[in-house]
Amino acid sequence: MGMKYNILKDLVSKKINVHLFEEITTLEHLIKYAQLNEKFSIRFDRDKDYHQLPFYKYDQKDYLDINERDKYFKKIITEMNNLNCSLVCANGYLYDDVQICNFVIKIDGHGDFILEFSTKKVSLREMYEYETSIIKGNISDNIKDMDWLNKSFNPINDENIEKILNWAFKLNVINRNIEATLYEQKVGILKEYITCWQID
Repeated sequence: MGMKYNILKDLVSKKINVHLFEEITTLEHLIKYAQLNEKFSIRFDRDKDYHQLPFYKYDQKDYLDINERDKYFKKIITEMNNLNCSLVCANGYLYDDVQICNFVIKIDGHGDFILEFSTKKVSLREMYEYETSIIKGNISDNIKDMDWLNKSFNPINDENIEKILNWAFKLNVINRNIEATLYEQKVGILKEYITCWQID
């Protein structure tokens, strides 16, 4: 089992909301997973050096030809074996249309935080391909008094900022990056507005 898979299992054990996910190591398993899930992300995973590994998406409507689909999956499995990885597949891609923003937040022991986010309807992994916005402040500050960088790049209302801050501070995670996504509707295994991808 790889580090990302273990991180997700740890989030589940702590009752932190995540999307449905599965670890996959064979072509047969990947094909079976695709038969049950019309859209999903595919993250490469291993025990060490697990950052910046390959990342793919699958959407059934892009692979109506089964042979093309299997060719795509075979390529992924070959790459997986070459890199000594497993795959973590998750169905979060299914909810991109109702996504408000991806975000990464870090909080220190004094209630100061840095929140970076993107309102582009893409995966969190892909958000850095676009201009992100940043908010710096303290949990006791009024939102209008917080420091904003590139505010106009990713329009978001105060209510959604408050949702993110309330959720993140309740986790009580200090000096670590919390990576998550906020949605318009309740999603994930616990049916909440925010799903977490990683705490690093």
